[in-house]
Amino acid sequence: HDISSVYDYFQRALALNDKLPSAIAGIGKCNQEGFGVLRNFEEAVRLFTKAAELSEGHCVHAELGLAHAYANGWGVEQDIEVAKTHYTNAKLMGSFDAASKLNGLKQANRQTGKQANRQTGGVEETVMSVSISDKKLDDKQEC
Repeated sequence: HDISSVYDYFQRALALNDKLPSAIAGIGKCNQEGFGVLRNFEEAVRLFTKAAELSEGHCVHAELGLAHAYANGWGVEQDIEVAKTHYTNAKLMGSFDAASKLNGLKQANRQTGKQANRQTGGVEETVMSVSISDKKLDDKQEC
């Protein structure tokens, strides 16, 4: 099987249940990456949002897809704070990718702060931090 068959797999899953968040997020990922379908960032964001809503925020694939979209400005206006929120949600569901991306955003923010500190002649550096809550997932997680 090649990577383009992934799109067909998710389509077949949706034919059985059109409200399956993991399949919707999977098609979103196919749109985001161009697997089996032409790359379409706007459609990917629409699908990730739908999957997140259907799963009540418990679909790690939807959260990651939205985080990547907002971090890179793919199909939406780039918004690092919104990206951090989605990466945090995915991290709380156990995503190592999300944890890594959050650390990368923190490092980039520190570097930006240091550069601004040098440019302003000693103005105190401000480093944004992401607060992680003790949010627990219930048994409804299916994504």
